[in-house]
Amino acid sequence: MPLVSRDRIKFRFVEPGPVAPADVGANNEIWLDVGNALRTGVIDHHQLASGTDCSTGLVPQHPDFVSKAVSPEHDGDVVIVLHQHPDLDCLGAAYLATQILTTGELRKDAQQLVDYVAKVDQGYLTMTLRNPYTLYPAYSRLLEKSHRQPGMNSDQDRWSSCMADGFRVIDYVLQASAQQQSGLLEIDAYHCPDLFDESDRVSLLDDESLYESKLADPNTVARSGLLTLPRQSGGTAEVETLLVRDVQGIGNADACVFFKVWARSDEHRAPTHKGFCALSVFMPETDTSNRRCIISVRPEDGVNLAGLGARLESEEAKKRESISGVDDRRINPRDGTPLTPRPGYDNSDPWYDGRGHGYTIIDSPRSGTVLTAEEIEQVFVEFGGSKLSQFAKLAND
Repeated sequence: MPLVSRDRIKFRFVEPGPVAPADVGANNEIWLDVGNALRTGVIDHHQLASGTDCSTGLVPQHPDFVSKAVSPEHDGDVVIVLHQHPDLDCLGAAYLATQILTTGELRKDAQQLVDYVAKVDQGYLTMTLRNPYTLYPAYSRLLEKSHRQPGMNSDQDRWSSCMADGFRVIDYVLQASAQQQSGLLEIDAYHCPDLFDESDRVSLLDDESLYESKLADPNTVARSGLLTLPRQSGGTAEVETLLVRDVQGIGNADACVFFKVWARSDEHRAPTHKGFCALSVFMPETDTSNRRCIISVRPEDGVNLAGLGARLESEEAKKRESISGVDDRRINPRDGTPLTPRPGYDNSDPWYDGRGHGYTIIDSPRSGTVLTAEEIEQVFVEFGGSKLSQFAKLAND
């Protein structure tokens, strides 16, 4: 493979879910975290039957899939295709692929980045007051700021700019980690030169304040208690659990991102340190297509949510059949014809563990759910061998 100069690497962004064209791998394009395959020119973890890999982790496992996508005689641009609104896994995969393209190898500390992104992808988002300014929130802030950046003619320009700035942040945190001999969780990514200022730090803490104020909202139902969850190594363990539902009044469900981020990592509400699992439901009861729910357990606590997705899916099917007479994700209730899911995911099933690791179960934004917040909560609690009556109202400290 001829080495590619950095300025000849371009980005293109597509909707999540498409299948990469058959000629990828021979046309100087590389699809990362999108494309729904694992082959030359396409590295996407979503279609793996098992394992805990994120797409960032798959790049060093399959460097030949990157290098062989560039034809030997190539001297033009190489296009890296990512999904719209590129997340940290997109960024990490593109960063490592770019290293392979430009140098022919990975930097020695690439595994640090892989390990960090894997934790983020598993639902351990590192957005807590203990680690408030790590790589994940820093890149999230760049994405947020890009929408207000002047001089950008299109979303493609904004996301390309985010990728370039994200590369700078990764360079910074890896270098700082080596100098300080510490892990990426301990690096303040907001110190990356010329990208952040004090207003960015204030914005992050404002998000945390919004989360706390929403918990205190009398219309929000928040409780805590213990659930018994399966251990990865066998047996079960008690896990402290935060149940939060009926998070209403936001208007736009996407504006609730701050809430799910903080709920998933609300460690200070686990006083006995028996692990932590959070259910956060924020969805308009009258708009099923815009409902959101996430259930997440910290990976380092040794437990998982294996089997919960199947229970939620079963209840989802029953509810849809009671409403339409058929499961309207699979059968068109108007004419009885089969419906085809979008490629790459079983789009008929909103309840999916998107990474096959059992740490996070989400209601997919692709399809929505007809279950109410209370019904979701009931399934979750029963899965954990408990009753809602055993959960105490949350003390908002």
